[in-house]
Amino acid sequence: TERLMLASLQKDLPRKLISGTDQRLVQYLRARMGSRTTEIMRALFLDSANRLIGEEEFGTGSPQRILIQPRSILKRALELDASGIILAHNHPGGNALPSSKDVKFTQCMKLLCLELEIRLQDHIIISGHKWTSFRKLRLL
Repeated sequence: TERLMLASLQKDLPRKLISGTDQRLVQYLRARMGSRTTEIMRALFLDSANRLIGEEEFGTGSPQRILIQPRSILKRALELDASGIILAHNHPGGNALPSSKDVKFTQCMKLLCLELEIRLQDHIIISGHKWTSFRKLRLL
């Protein structure tokens, strides 16, 4: 079942090196947010060896938009002493491509992360069984 898969993936991820294109990470994100009917943002916080040290959901969303403050994600990254962040959000409408607002938000986060010496490793969009990565699209 989905619940067992989610538990297994949650257990395995902290011990592994994480990258935005890791298929286990994509499976995990699909299980966590692929069927949600409103947009949500997740941030995965990584240590200097790219191991998961924390994960949280941020923002409030509607079916087509999410309202989020970059400072809330960055504040948590600093509290965890994270060296890297992978952002992930869903598109309930079925289109896995980033919107212009997604691109603008990600560029803003990238600049802020640079100032704080935190690597913004990727921003993944999940839409049902489809997904894309800003890094894969060369937007990061």
